[in-house]
This record gives sequence, structure tokens and C-alpha cells, in this order.
Amino acid sequence: AGSIIHSLNGEQDIRKMGGLQKTLPTTTSCLTIGNLALMGTPFLAGFFSKDLIIENLNTSYLNTWALLLTLLATTFTATYSLRMTILVQTEPTRTLATTPMNENNPQTLNPISRLALGSIMAGLLITSYMAPTQTPPMTMPMLTKTTAIIVTILGAILALELTAMTHTMTQPKQNSYLNFYSTLGYFNTLTHRLSTTNLLSAGQKIATHLIDLAWCKKMGPEGLASLQL
Repeated sequence: AGSIIHSLNGEQDIRKMGGLQKTLPTTTSCLTIGNLALMGTPFLAGFFSKDLIIENLNTSYLNTWALLLTLLATTFTATYSLRMTILVQTEPTRTLATTPMNENNPQTLNPISRLALGSIMAGLLITSYMAPTQTPPMTMPMLTKTTAIIVTILGAILALELTAMTHTMTQPKQNSYLNFYSTLGYFNTLTHRLSTTNLLSAGQKIATHLIDLAWCKKMGPEGLASLQL
């Protein structure tokens, strides 16, 4: 995601992306693998941990609300992961034609390629070479065993329905509430412009006014003159 944001000049709104599998094939491939692992797709890294956690919750005496919240979070994880994959990669291109996008930087591609490889192999390697700390249950009901897969599929179906819904929606009338929500509540302006500008200005003042000037006064001509006196 960071590589895509950097390639799009800091754009973070997925509604302004699309068709990036043609311009950023390696990056989007790694993004797809990471999203599938995050969703808990079987035999990827996220499946082994997520499936085991939900199975233990189903067979434990923990609060029912904890189990329900975990299942709800798993559903939403599958929803937003698949929705991001669809809007960023498979939709028509919605980026500016002048946006400079390339994958010629190995410092960007090498880390995400290693992460994608880890998403494929890490779960199997860890479960194969680490002994369990407790004896797993030998048998359990089919519904309990497949709960993680079921909620993941439900989340994927919800993502597909939300994506299909956007193609049939009519254009709403402009109003203040629509502008507020369509700009994410001015999130980018508040977090990336206001705070970043103030922090950059404060850091520049500290670096130039305090450190550099103090160093020049102590070790520069004024400092040498005071030592000679």
C-alpha cells in the first residue's frame, strides 16, 4: 500500500485509483497476496493463525461477546481487503494520466516481494516446525471447524455486493453532509497537511536556530574569540 501511495503522489483515496495491475504489476501482485493472507485464505500465513484462534474461541468457555466480535472483525477484514483489491486493481483507471508510476526502484520492490513470499510460506513453516503448547481437540462439529471459512466467505460476498452497488447508484445531490463524508471528514487535510506542516516547521527551527546557531557560537569565530579572552 505504501508503494502504491508513493507512486500516486501521496493519494490515499481508493476511489481515485484503478487499473493499477497494468502499471504496477509486481506491487499489485504482492498486495493481492497480502490481502488474501489477511483474509485468512487457506494455506496462506493468515489462515493458520486466524483459523486456530477462532477454533479455540469456539471450544473455550470465554465470553460469547468476545467470540461474536472476533467473527465480526474477521468478516469486515475480508470485506475491506477484497474491496481494496477490486477498486485498486480491476476497476477502470481513475488516476491522472500525468502521474509518474514505475517499478524501477529495487529498494521498494525487494521488501514487498520478501513480505509476499513470507505470506505464502511463513504459516506452513511455523506450524510444521513448532510443537503446539497444548493438545489440540481431536474432533469438533463441522460448523465449529468451518466457522472461520464461513465468515471469510460472507465478508467476500459483502465486498462484492458493495462494489456492484456502486455501479447502479444514482448521482446524489451535492450538500454539506455529502461533501464532508466524501472527503473522509477532511482526514487527509487534518493529518497530512496541518500536523505535518507544524512538525516540519518546528523541526526546521530546532535544527537551524538552536543546533546550528549554538554550534556556530561555541565552535565558530565567537567561540574562539571568547576562549582567547
